Amino acid sequence: MEGKKDDPKGRGRYFLISAFLAAVVLAFIVSPFASKAPDGLEKVAGQYGFLEKEVSLLHGSPLGDYIFPGIKNTVFAKGFAGVIGTVLVFALGFLFVYAARKTGKKRPRSSRRKSDFS
Repeated sequence: MEGKKDDPKGRGRYFLISAFLAAVVLAFIVSPFASKAPDGLEKVAGQYGFLEKEVSLLHGSPLGDYIFPGIKNTVFAKGFAGVIGTVLVFALGFLFVYAARKTGKKRPRSSRRKSDFS
């Protein structure tokens, strides 16, 4: 295990896994305490009377109103919805970085220009 501490990839993976686990735990604990008050856009829509005309792409979605379906306890339902959202964001971020690295053009060291390093 000594060699892993000095390995940049090992340290990066350790950080990524630690950050992911911290975010998941935090999402589960903090999500139930989210404000029940409408956000700014929803508040303005209510004030000007066009909230009823809302067309939502997420209406009827499994995590509508940030509550995981099938769980009667709202604290746990909101916590699990927060976890699902966190996992999805991490997965999308990982896929984005993975795709960006795969499509990045790599030039051999000998063909790099001096201006690449300044």
